[in-house]
Amino acid sequence: MTSKPGCRKLTGTTMHWVAWRWTHSHPAGFVAASVFLTTPWVSQTFVPIVPHLAAFQLFPLIVYLAHSELEPRQAFWLIVAVVGHCLTDLVYVAPAVLVPLALLSGLRLVRVSSRRSGIRLAVVLAISVLALAPVLYAYAVVARHPQSAGAWSRVTPTRRVQPRVTSRRQRLASWGRRPASR
Repeated sequence: MTSKPGCRKLTGTTMHWVAWRWTHSHPAGFVAASVFLTTPWVSQTFVPIVPHLAAFQLFPLIVYLAHSELEPRQAFWLIVAVVGHCLTDLVYVAPAVLVPLALLSGLRLVRVSSRRSGIRLAVVLAISVLALAPVLYAYAVVARHPQSAGAWSRVTPTRRVQPRVTSRRQRLASWGRRPASR
């Protein structure tokens, strides 16, 4: 639980840095960071319930690097950022990162002036997916066969517990209330 404020601060810092790099204005970076940090979704509603989704700090860097012309050095750091960010959650975060990058790559491939950058982005995506492949394979095996989860298979019950169907009167009686007379 202590990592969430740290993740929010790091994300605010990277948003400030990216906005500052694009606009050369610290006030623009301050606004970008403060909008993220004061959003109720991040601080009060969804992210506190699912703390592993608080790891947004690489997302602004992915956007910044994908926006560039992708020289080899930038492509390497984009691969590192994409793989690191996708490892936080393979079901929700990875598609949210990989699909927009694939669409951006496709759009760049269509235009002749940006085709070289589109090819480099497609290569970055392919290498990122290859780097994630062992983890995706392990996730698929566990999702298909939950009993192969190792130590977790000993924790889960071996038989299904059937819910007991009761009437409204029985439920109220178990809570110590009297049912209303009709």
